[in-house]
Order: sequence, then C-alpha cells, then structure tokens
Amino acid sequence: MTLRADHGLAAPPGPTMTTATTPHGGSDMGAAFRGLIIGSLVLLGLVFTVVKLTARSFEGHNAAPAAGAPATAPAATPH
Repeated sequence: MTLRADHGLAAPPGPTMTTATTPHGGSDMGAAFRGLIIGSLVLLGLVFTVVKLTARSFEGHNAAPAAGAPATAPAATPH
C-alpha cells in the first residue's frame, strides 16, 4: 500500500525518470566553470555598456563656454 493509493492520487503524467535514465558519475565542474565564465563575460559586457552610455550622456557637461559667449557667474547660495 503506497501513499498514492491511500489518498487516491494518480501517477504523474508522462515519462518518469528512473535510475537507468539518469547520467552516471562524472563531475559538474566543467558546466560550473562554463557558467562562471559565460556569466562573467555577460556581466562585464553589461558594465562596459552602462559605463559607455553614461560617459556619452555626460559628454560636454563641463565644457568651457564658447568664445564670444557671455560668462555667467555661478549662482550665490544663501548661508
């Protein structure tokens, strides 16, 4: 008598994995290192893209005023 029979639950649909169909032995170190390397490259690419886009967006913010343009004094801040 199994727990399924006691509760009237049916077997799950589709094929079920048995120990005969699961991979045997070996290590997952190769897959782990591939994931680590690929993840690192993706993160490096994202950081590089964000830095480049940010630098492009702030280009010219500290540029000197053009020749012939009136110089403006910085606004005084109350103390």
